Amino acid sequence: MLSTSINVIDDVTVRSLVTHRDAIEVIRSVYADYGRVGTVLSNPPAMLMAPLAAESAAFKVKGAHVPSQGISGFRLIADRMIDGRESTIDLCWVADSVTGKVLGVIDETWLHRVRTAMTGVVAMTYLARPKSRIATIIGAGQISNELPAGLAQAFDLDEIRIVSRRIETAQALAERNAGACPIRALASIDEAIEGADIVITCSSSESPLVHAAQLRPGMTLCSLGGGPELASDIVERADLLVVDDFAYACTIGSVHGWIEAGIAPDQLRGRISANIGEIAADPARIRRNESDVVVAVIQGMACCDLALAGLVLDRASGRRSAA
Repeated sequence: MLSTSINVIDDVTVRSLVTHRDAIEVIRSVYADYGRVGTVLSNPPAMLMAPLAAESAAFKVKGAHVPSQGISGFRLIADRMIDGRESTIDLCWVADSVTGKVLGVIDETWLHRVRTAMTGVVAMTYLARPKSRIATIIGAGQISNELPAGLAQAFDLDEIRIVSRRIETAQALAERNAGACPIRALASIDEAIEGADIVITCSSSESPLVHAAQLRPGMTLCSLGGGPELASDIVERADLLVVDDFAYACTIGSVHGWIEAGIAPDQLRGRISANIGEIAADPARIRRNESDVVVAVIQGMACCDLALAGLVLDRASGRRSAA
């Protein structure tokens, strides 16, 4: 029985309580939890509910535990098309893992973008060469807008390159993030990838953007988008292949695209070197050579959203101070 009102934290307050550096530290901790505990996600990882009509919202629920914070909860997502553009309502419902008491509900409008971007950045800190100097971002949407700050904090970069379908959107993103490190917009994916140490795709593309022939020795490639961003020939080209949660990855994004292209799930599972939690818990689990091509598909785990929501609640109540 609810004996008290529920604490609801709005998006403006959330933005004032969390930084990109906070997100990087929290996600590293959550990934290590995942590697040690194993089962931190709901079963199934996501539950979908189709819209009642074409103009109605589609719903998704993703559950998780965060053992290190003693919290459990759910991401609650409602997607709706308005004038040809997707509008999303993102909330995170947080409860005490032992008592089940509701601790709060967080508006994830901005926090989810940061979580998505920083999971890619954290994955790169484990997988990319430490002396990586050039990072390329393919896609210039709202999530990509959070990537330059995180990459600049995690690596000593000489340059960040941005490429998207329209050069104008790439230029706008570069201008908004001009203070992170030297950053420029390019018109073609081939040009943007050439010589890059790190490549992160974060797009709404419905067809592959990167193919095996474009990869070079030593490159680390990470796919964050919900479509088939990476061509299926990359599976055989990769020296190391990493995912976050394999079951969920099979339903969306590049891994789903590979399955649609005819690669059996069991064959894909056999190609995977480790999941990101196993690497976070034991970085020595994989050893890369300087020339290895490393590919990661990071589709997002609700435990990361939940941990950041827990941080927001703690900061709002004064239980944890800002770094």
